[in-house]
Amino acid sequence: MKSNLIDIAFFLEPAVDNLIAEWVATEEKKYIEEHQQNDVFYEEVAEVEKQKFDILYSQWKESVVRFHLLKQEDAISKFLVRLNSQEFVNPPSRISIFRRLKEEQLSVFNTRMELLRQLEETKIPHLSKQYVSTVDDNLK
Repeated sequence: MKSNLIDIAFFLEPAVDNLIAEWVATEEKKYIEEHQQNDVFYEEVAEVEKQKFDILYSQWKESVVRFHLLKQEDAISKFLVRLNSQEFVNPPSRISIFRRLKEEQLSVFNTRMELLRQLEETKIPHLSKQYVSTVDDNLK
């Protein structure tokens, strides 16, 4: 019986080879078709996702621009409100600073005028190193 089975297998070998070759060919064809369909599906999904991303990215960019515009408008409005508040026109501290500067300038002016008057009254023979150092010490 064993030899009969071997003989039968030997006779069926070309048919089995043909069946296997056909099966391999049909499976390869199915595999290629499935991969082509999958590749097309993947490309379509990738394109849809890219479009979604582009839309979301453009919306994000627009919102960033709107945010910066709002920030600028807010800063400008705050500046205009502060500018219109007359805070910087003549506040008391500014007036006191100007008065103090005026008094200091007047004091320096009077000192200079006094020096000029002294210089005018001083005779040239009296100008000496000692006299000049005395005047200089008085100024300090």
